[in-house]
Amino acid sequence: MDEDLHDPVGRKRRRGGLHQRVQSQKRESLAGDVSFGGQPSLLADWLKEQWAWGQLSPQAVQHIASLAKKDMLASGATEIPNSLHKLSMLGTEGAHANNCHRDLWNLVASEYQLPQPLQVFMPMKVPKGKALQSIMLPHLVFHHVWVNYPDFWKSVFLPNGKDGLLAFWEKFKDHHSFENHWLLHQPNWMSTTIHSTCMGMLFPQLDVGKFGQN
Repeated sequence: MDEDLHDPVGRKRRRGGLHQRVQSQKRESLAGDVSFGGQPSLLADWLKEQWAWGQLSPQAVQHIASLAKKDMLASGATEIPNSLHKLSMLGTEGAHANNCHRDLWNLVASEYQLPQPLQVFMPMKVPKGKALQSIMLPHLVFHHVWVNYPDFWKSVFLPNGKDGLLAFWEKFKDHHSFENHWLLHQPNWMSTTIHSTCMGMLFPQLDVGKFGQN
């Protein structure tokens, strides 16, 4: 108790091993009066993109961000992008690698505007005969991308613009699967209609074979 009276912070501050305390003191000394601003970081954006595509593990993202931050501090930087700083802090600055994925997911969860996946139990060759799977429904993804990321939507679903869409329907409008189709009687349908297969949706076909599927 006497020891606590001489230590206003209390004994909780000294929890952890000697190595952890030394590393913490080094980080505090190195950081000094550095602030973490809101300016964008190209590196942070790239790291998150590479993780999203499966090119980098969460642990690699944290390690690269941490090295970049250390280089900036060592070179005398007084402000570090907050997005890069947050990536460097994943998994308690990498000390708990197993938590990097959780922390990274929580970090980016509020940054994207996509629908929640549909969770269903699917038959599989597993002990219980089925497993819970998450499925992104194509029509919901199609809609959310259109509403929240219009430029990206155009680059994926309409890369050649309306001219390309018109050329597509001009070629396929006489296909036998369109015979007496109600769509043919709608105004400007060729410039406003995207085929369902272009957004990842397939439906049962009445005709079987190469031409029937197309």
